[in-house]
Amino acid sequence: MAEFCMECLNKISETNFKEKDFIMSKNLDFCEECCQFKHVVVVSKKTYYLRKLPFFSFFNDRF
Repeated sequence: MAEFCMECLNKISETNFKEKDFIMSKNLDFCEECCQFKHVVVVSKKTYYLRKLPFFSFFNDRF
C-alpha cells in the first residue's frame, strides 16, 4: 500500500484534507511521492471509527 504525506495526498487527490481528518504515523516514514522522510497518513479517522462499531465489526469478521 502506498504511503503519502499529507501534502502529497492532497496534491494527488486534488483535495484539501487536514491532519485532523487522518491518523498519522508516529515516526517519520518514507513518502513515496516526494521521496522525503515525513509523517505519513495511516488511515482516515472516519474509517477507523466505523470499524470500531459493533455492527461493522460483525461484518469485518465474516468477510
